[in-house]
Amino acid sequence: MRWDAEEYDAVRKPPQADAGRELISMAGVRVDDSVLDIGCGTGGLTMELARLAPKGSVTGIDSSREQR
Repeated sequence: MRWDAEEYDAVRKPPQADAGRELISMAGVRVDDSVLDIGCGTGGLTMELARLAPKGSVTGIDSSREQR
């Protein structure tokens, strides 16, 4: 399956992003945590994770080349 990253960002916004933020909140990410975001899409929530763990490391991976 080929993805269109711009379209993905446009349609994922409220419901998917809100669910992701709720999961991030439940995870209790600390400033020095290491986080692996599997299936990160275009990385919007990965960036939010990085802000929560500035002294740790956050890596986002996605199987789709188009999601860069």
